[in-house]
Amino acid sequence: MSGKQIYEFGPFRLDPGERLLLRDGKPVALAPKAFDTLVALVENGGHLVKKDDLMKLVWPGTFVEEVNLAQNVSAIRRALDTKGKKYIETVPKVGYRLILNARVLSEPDRAPTQVSSEVPGNTELTQLPGKPTPEKASWVKNLRTKRLAALCLGAVVLLLSILAWRRTVKPATATPIRSLVVLPIINLSGDAGQDYVADGMTDELTTQLAKIGSIRVISRTSAMRFRNSQKPLPQIARELQVDAVVEGSITRSDNRLRLTTQLIDASTDQHLWAESYDRDRRDGFALPTEVAQNIATRIGAPLTVVERARLHRVKPVETAAYEAYFRGRYFWYKRTQVDLRKSLAYFQEATQADPGYAPAYVGLARGYLSLASYSLADARESVLMAKAMSLKALEVDDSLGEAHVPLGEIRAEYDWDLPGAEAEFRQAIALNPNDAVAHQFYAEDVLEPEGRSDEANRELSIAQQLEPSIVIIRVAVGYAHFLARDYDRAIDQERKTLEMEPSFPKAHQILGLAYEGKGMYREAVEEFKTASTLDTNPAYFAGLARSYALNGQSQEAKRVLARLTSVSGHQSANPYQIALIYLALGERDRSLDWLERARKERSWLLIYLKVDPRVDPLRSDPRFNEVLKQIRYLE
Repeated sequence: MSGKQIYEFGPFRLDPGERLLLRDGKPVALAPKAFDTLVALVENGGHLVKKDDLMKLVWPGTFVEEVNLAQNVSAIRRALDTKGKKYIETVPKVGYRLILNARVLSEPDRAPTQVSSEVPGNTELTQLPGKPTPEKASWVKNLRTKRLAALCLGAVVLLLSILAWRRTVKPATATPIRSLVVLPIINLSGDAGQDYVADGMTDELTTQLAKIGSIRVISRTSAMRFRNSQKPLPQIARELQVDAVVEGSITRSDNRLRLTTQLIDASTDQHLWAESYDRDRRDGFALPTEVAQNIATRIGAPLTVVERARLHRVKPVETAAYEAYFRGRYFWYKRTQVDLRKSLAYFQEATQADPGYAPAYVGLARGYLSLASYSLADARESVLMAKAMSLKALEVDDSLGEAHVPLGEIRAEYDWDLPGAEAEFRQAIALNPNDAVAHQFYAEDVLEPEGRSDEANRELSIAQQLEPSIVIIRVAVGYAHFLARDYDRAIDQERKTLEMEPSFPKAHQILGLAYEGKGMYREAVEEFKTASTLDTNPAYFAGLARSYALNGQSQEAKRVLARLTSVSGHQSANPYQIALIYLALGERDRSLDWLERARKERSWLLIYLKVDPRVDPLRSDPRFNEVLKQIRYLE
């Protein structure tokens, strides 16, 4: 690789001889092999460089895996990221190309510029004959002083470089790692049909690390936002507020799996640990547990006796069960009706392949609850199946915290058993402190209905730290303020949420409720109009009808109400919401009739009956109090 030329492209200047990359005159850090890879691409700017040729240039005489090259290119892309501009193109299965041609500056071309800035006029040092003039003597003295300063500076730089090198090879990071994220593992198999394996590995590694209570582990959902992202790792870490990042890649070939992972200090972008694992396909799906153990050891995470036992409890699982489970998770996250049913089929296949694989039963429970929640199947039947699958999962593995979450949902929303729900959620959190969903539903299904607003806010704050990218948790914080009658904070929260995601209908709904609480009915109408435009969920139309009524637009309210009560099936509004519309219209008896109907149909919204400010006008009515008595946990 040439050291006699300097290259410029975009805002960057690359000096191979000095091993220096500058962006707008400021140094950019790159690991040695990543720097060599960049030089090779720049020297061939505009031309395709095959992978084999790159590996021979960067690792001459050494056999390395293709994954090492891919990691170098990934590091270069992060270093070159400037407002999303793309510099390196990947030619699938062939190689890489620097998209633009770099301008070449030769060494002689830059020398005169440097000398002329130091020497008066155009006189060179070798042209000073005999005794120098006073001006020249002064210039020579200045030059010697500057050279001495340069030597001192060079010594300092050398010392700092040695110290920096020593820091990179220390056995432990100086900065404690208290939080991390597992970025989506990259599928390098060359087959998009294997994406589910990479996603499954990401899920499992996140799940295993989340069992460690002393570190905060960002959830899979937030991490997936950064799939294929070209953002530098320190920027990703700042957005997720973590100390370290785990990234990796997986290659599947015939009956072999190769997983390469690395742990990176977010503040310095330095590698703290890296490892490659080559396994037979039958053993490879158990890798996340081994990787989690190694990472925990590397960062010195304190483990309780129970946590250590969980991390070392590796139960053999049939490969077919792992494969089916990974496929089930892949489709479950898509949330469409077709994909939800596909996920259920794969989870069922996993339980048949290995009846002792507990996570597959949790997958079935979540799938059935999703069908009930989206009104895609009979709610009663789906809930019963979800409950049975959760209990089966705990029968197989009583340490599985995820199995307690659907049980908590069912006991709160369908059984109206808040004490039982609280026990489930607390157990889920004890077994997996990093489960954001457990913290969120504990707040929403137990603490808020019981009026324990301070505790609810604390749990939602934890959920938000674990899921910083999930808008629905931010919306839930606003709803908690609404139920606590703190309407100003609810408005402030939802406005901030809508700055992030202006088209999120649920945020408009809760903002409408907060405006309604403050008596700002015209503003409430506009928010519910927006929500119902963005989504056809009957709840948004019910809110619009109620806000119309409160704003004195009774005819418009009755028009929407007639449509809601005439539609049959899953598109009809919840009877609790219909009761609220009649109450806003001033029809107390009809409101109470619908409230009774909500009780008979076991509407899950009744869990908020004790704290919902919208039903305050009914609290002195004997019929209302009779409904309260019928719901045993509100007695």
